[in-house]
This record gives sequence, C-alpha cells and structure tokens, in this order.
Amino acid sequence: MNVDHGGNLEEQWEAIKELIEINFSFEWYRFKMELIFRNKIEPLFASAVDLSVARNNLYVSSVIGIILRLLPRKNIGGNTVPLLFEGQPSAFYALVISVVFTFTGSFTALMIGDSSKTSRFCTLYSLVAMILALSILAHVFLS
Repeated sequence: MNVDHGGNLEEQWEAIKELIEINFSFEWYRFKMELIFRNKIEPLFASAVDLSVARNNLYVSSVIGIILRLLPRKNIGGNTVPLLFEGQPSAFYALVISVVFTFTGSFTALMIGDSSKTSRFCTLYSLVAMILALSILAHVFLS
C-alpha cells in the first residue's frame, strides 16, 4: 500500500474526519428517529395490535371451547371423549389444555390492557397456545 507522506496526508486526514462526522451525524439521526419511533409511535400500534390479537384469541378459544362441549361424546376407558377424537383421546386432552391456556393468556392480556411487558407476554403466550391448538386440530383432521 502506497502512503504519501507529503502534503496530502493532512488532506487525507481531513477527508477521513469529514467522513467520520458524516457517518456519525447519520447514525445520530437514525438513532434519534428510532427513539422517537419507539417512544411515541410504536406504543400506539403495539398495544392496539396486541389487544386485537388477544381479543381474537379470546373469541376463537371461547368458540372452540363451546364447540368441544357440544360435540357428541363416547365413553372410552372410563373417560368421555368426543367422537371426533375417538382414536386419539390424548389429542383431545392436549387440545382442551391448549384452549384453556389460550383463553387464560388472552383474558389476562385484555385485563391488563396496556402495552407493558406482562401484557405482551400474555398475548404471545396465548398466540403460541392457539397455534398449538390449531395444529392439534389439523393433526386430528388430517390423520
């Protein structure tokens, strides 16, 4: 690498300092905009999205619970299981547990009602439980 030690060294140093200042000012602007977004804009959308997800999970889990209660049942090994789950009673129990977890998580998130970490955790918790419940239903219907 050729390094010119003449008068160009000061010019090169000034150019490097200018590039660093430009990069620093861009990063500072980006950081400032990120803080504005996180503090002012994100909470408005985050709480609305989290609460709508929690509300939808509450509705779906309630409907699934009512439907499971109304399905015709059969006594298998001393336990009553809906006819849909006749060959897989453990899938029925897993579905009931995941629906209860979905309902509990979404109900708790709606009762907290803000965009705190606890509310977001409960919403995420109910969303994961709902995905589990839907995958259990898909497993039962497809097998």
